[in-house]
Amino acid sequence: LLGEKCQLTIPYERVWATTPQAKANMDTARQMEAPQDRYEERCYFYDISDPRVDLYNPAIGIGMTMTYNKDELPCFTEWKMMGKHDYVLGLEPGNVIPQGRDKTRADGVLPTVAPDGKVHTTLQFAFYTK
Repeated sequence: LLGEKCQLTIPYERVWATTPQAKANMDTARQMEAPQDRYEERCYFYDISDPRVDLYNPAIGIGMTMTYNKDELPCFTEWKMMGKHDYVLGLEPGNVIPQGRDKTRADGVLPTVAPDGKVHTTLQFAFYTK
């Protein structure tokens, strides 16, 4: 499904990055690229306005829409690795921004689950052709 002509739609109110490389490429965050040598992975963090993310590849006419409950998973990360040997896109709803447990704990946002506790989340994927 992933290819350099893919169209990624992420409805958002705010997007940010933490690494210099990702910050320098904010204007192409949602654009897929051709596989490259020495590509440095990039993570973009979104405040989603509508938890409906769409990825469509016009070269093959196939797409995927992911929907989820923003109350259950309030954070969203786009992880791009457009390397020649590691060509990957992660579209990752989550309960926190993945910045490490130490920072998450220091920021006061590390979620915990009580012993024998349960957490339920809902993700839906729809694949389509055009």
